[in-house]
Amino acid sequence: MNRLIKITIAICAVFLSLSLTAQINKYCGTYMPYDTDSLSFTSPPPGYHVKLINHVGRHGSRYPISGEHILYLSELLKNAHIDNGLTPKGIHLMNQLKEMGKLCGDSWGFLSDVGKAQERGIAQRLVDNYGIGVFERIYIRSDVEERCYQSGISFLDQIQEICNNTDTAKVDVMQRDNYLLNFFEVNEDYLEFLNNGSWKESLLEYTIDLLRNNKLIEEYVKPGVRLTRKDYMKFVLAMYNCVAIAPDIPLPLSVVPTLDDETMKTGWLIQNARHYLMRGPAKGYHDIQVDISKPLLRDFIESTDSTLNFNNYTTYLRFAHAETIIPFAALLYIPQASRSTASVDNISLLWKDYVVAPMAANIIWVVYENDKGHRLIKMMLNEREVPFPVETNIYPFYEWESVKQFYENLLNSGTLY
Repeated sequence: MNRLIKITIAICAVFLSLSLTAQINKYCGTYMPYDTDSLSFTSPPPGYHVKLINHVGRHGSRYPISGEHILYLSELLKNAHIDNGLTPKGIHLMNQLKEMGKLCGDSWGFLSDVGKAQERGIAQRLVDNYGIGVFERIYIRSDVEERCYQSGISFLDQIQEICNNTDTAKVDVMQRDNYLLNFFEVNEDYLEFLNNGSWKESLLEYTIDLLRNNKLIEEYVKPGVRLTRKDYMKFVLAMYNCVAIAPDIPLPLSVVPTLDDETMKTGWLIQNARHYLMRGPAKGYHDIQVDISKPLLRDFIESTDSTLNFNNYTTYLRFAHAETIIPFAALLYIPQASRSTASVDNISLLWKDYVVAPMAANIIWVVYENDKGHRLIKMMLNEREVPFPVETNIYPFYEWESVKQFYENLLNSGTLY
């Protein structure tokens, strides 16, 4: 497939994604396609040039991980239909879900064309803002999941096309591993918290309270069909998941179920609380949610120092998951990612998952150096400049040694908040 066809497909996918997103709105949560509005870029002080880009990103927009939600809804509707228990709206939804399943086909969990375009766009803007020279020697690490690897390849494809396939950008290492980027699945203390932590009871109480009077299922299933209270709740959450991910694939509008704003908001509130309690800076539970990302912070510091001291790699790229980005952003004390509360009801007022970890989310350090060897650094969350938790007189730029010292002290301390 030549470059023009690739670009055409990517543009069509993005425009369809934007159309769906406009209809579904911000309540997509972590399914939210990457937003490029209000990106920020500040030129460094005179005399400073880019020395290093240090990056970790979430994979781009993807297909559903599995057919779990489609299957649950389809089975419930099919069983009701046997006894003539569906409303016309229920029959229509059953057909939509069937088509949705077909369109996802064998692509469960894979990067979509929307996701590929997102990664290419990020790569292009980094080159536009920081120059192609910083991609002279690239070290890239990917989680073992295929969508993470595909995200890295899409990013690199854009860099290579800019270079016209010359040796200007050279990939020295392409590594796939589970430890550094997938810490949420290998840390035993965290897995114990995940399975038995008190956060589960808090989330369940919150979910029951929000869905106590929700009767969405009755729009699709006729009176007389036997339904449990669990069915009432699970139906809402499954519908939310099917609708919220639609802009990421994207799907034809005709096969996408519709939900009113209030139901979308309810689904998002529950999912947002879930992400926060499981992976964010929630008070009164356990610091392990954020602590598990400390090895990644150490890797950021050591790789930055390695380039500054030995002039080896000029860019470090890492492709992982929302479960990687959320705790790491909190650990770094990025303001919109690290606000803490013990009240589940207050979570959505302080912390929004789609701000921290939409599809293709990223955290980037850009290090600058002048002719005297003095180093400055700035940080971006999703290509928007954000502060480090130390003082500076030249925001968004900070003294590298001050930033390094703060985070090394954090790594050596026993608590975060």
